[in-house]
Amino acid sequence: QHAPAPLDFSKVRTLEAQGALPLSERAHKEQKLRHFEGQCSEITPHVFLGSDKVARDLDLLRSRGVTHVLNAASVACANYWEGRSEL
Repeated sequence: QHAPAPLDFSKVRTLEAQGALPLSERAHKEQKLRHFEGQCSEITPHVFLGSDKVARDLDLLRSRGVTHVLNAASVACANYWEGRSEL
């Protein structure tokens, strides 16, 4: 008996990257997340929603007039501005 050959998915990834195959569900979600990663959206007047990347970007926060950051994902993201006066 022969051991089965390991599966090689590198060609599938290459074809996906070239647009020759539709993106897998995971790849599609990753692509969407990358698109929105740096976006800072005003969801109501003076209330913004953004990613960890946005929360770290002092220039972006200042340009939007942000004075406080509420971290709703503290398990995954640091509290970058806690106890600091830059904002």
